[in-house]
Amino acid sequence: MDQLKNKRILFLYPYGYWPANPNCVSFIERCEKDGIPFDLVCPSALNCRGDGKAISEWAWLVRRLFFSAIKQSFRRPWKTPIIWKTLLHFYDLKHRIKNGRYSSIVTCDATGLGLLQRMALKQTVPIIYLSYHILFRSELKTRNEQILARRESQMIQSVTLALSQDESRKKLIAAELNLPEEKIQCIPVAPEDRFKKKDSLAPSNSSKMILYCGNIEKWNIEEVLNSISESIPAGYHLRIHTHFQPPKSFSASHFLFSLRRN
Repeated sequence: MDQLKNKRILFLYPYGYWPANPNCVSFIERCEKDGIPFDLVCPSALNCRGDGKAISEWAWLVRRLFFSAIKQSFRRPWKTPIIWKTLLHFYDLKHRIKNGRYSSIVTCDATGLGLLQRMALKQTVPIIYLSYHILFRSELKTRNEQILARRESQMIQSVTLALSQDESRKKLIAAELNLPEEKIQCIPVAPEDRFKKKDSLAPSNSSKMILYCGNIEKWNIEEVLNSISESIPAGYHLRIHTHFQPPKSFSASHFLFSLRRN
């Protein structure tokens, strides 16, 4: 029991900005509140926690490690120091897991499982799998996606518990990954009420507000909004939380923008 108290939880988050994920924020806050030691590893050193070190090149780590590192160094020589530092951090993390530093591992999606699979460790630590992006085998297009899906399939049976956002996704995950539904639990997207500014962000009149959930980038913002604008009912406003200023072609009477500052 004393040995377990000295161990930590490892959070492996393969995306750039974990504070944008309500589930991850809740997990981290709960650990901090209860005094549970943890390390958080993600692509950005600024967002790592504990003794977590940045692994910035997740995409090619699921392929051949040294070959990919050499190839990427030639392709992007200005990133050579980061590429090799990433490889060192990968092996440092593998060493810490192998030496029993962690009581459990929490990771996300195929990329997170793929990283663990590349470490080729004996299954001694419980793995909790958060599923947000389902990699459907019928939609695989690139060689990287095919390799990632294969590594996910090889690792998924080692998962102790998988967490999904709703019952529909739970059934899709079970069918796609051949994972027993008994291993999958549903958790809410946002476990706690943390959006304290919701009243001040509401439109001043009595119209209803719709929150847009999805990816908007500079290259697709006009296409996305054009598509959405055709189906907004009268008396509704659409609230969009994004990095970018709204296109001038859109009327403020239909769209409400709040710019996210990271």
